[in-house]
Amino acid sequence: MQNGRIEDSQITAASTVPDASLSTTQGRLNGRSSWSADRNDQNQWIQVDIGREGVVTAIGTQGRRNYPQWVKTYSLFYGSNGSAFEPHKIDDVLKVFSGNNDQQSIVTNSFSSAITARYIRIQPIDWHGHISMRFEVYGCSTGPCTLGEAAFGMQNGMIQDSQITASSIHHPTLSTKKGRLNGATSWSAKWSNVNEWIQVDLGREGVVTAIATQGRGDNYGQWVITYSVSYGSNGNAPEPYEINGVVE
Repeated sequence: MQNGRIEDSQITAASTVPDASLSTTQGRLNGRSSWSADRNDQNQWIQVDIGREGVVTAIGTQGRRNYPQWVKTYSLFYGSNGSAFEPHKIDDVLKVFSGNNDQQSIVTNSFSSAITARYIRIQPIDWHGHISMRFEVYGCSTGPCTLGEAAFGMQNGMIQDSQITASSIHHPTLSTKKGRLNGATSWSAKWSNVNEWIQVDLGREGVVTAIATQGRGDNYGQWVITYSVSYGSNGNAPEPYEINGVVE
């Protein structure tokens, strides 16, 4: 959704305010405004066709960026053909998800058990000001997976050696290609200071939910105790990962 791989035509709704700036195309997470329904009632919905059946593990939502409007609670429906939808239930009771309390904060709801579907529909139950929403769907193309468990390919070799780089290397036998999880040794920096880094190019933009680390795999007692994370889209201008303006 957010990275544009889902096309505008794949996002539809029960109704939309007759304003292009509030159409379904504006319903992507971190967008400039939001999708806004034409009417405020519990028959409204917004849905996405993810293009093929996949394993959906979580939904993230926001309110309208430029007005105090957001969805406070919602239910979820899913299906495979765009016509017949199943409600998401827990113990045969419709699950009501807690949504947003402000315009900008992202609220992510993970599912206790993953959903396999092509179409995901969000149906607002309660809202503040007006039914307005931005959202993202998280998951993977094949199962089983949960939020944070769909690895990008460091360990299994899908990530090529050339996609892993670092600020320095101690020795060719401790190069960046040795930095894969469960490897025989590890990547080791030439110097031990806080300016050292290792990075991976995933090949395309993706949703990263977790990082797993290990120390050196042979008989040396060497490992990283704490670290920070930076991220970016072009390899030149990484942004630090922060919480409330503080580097995590």
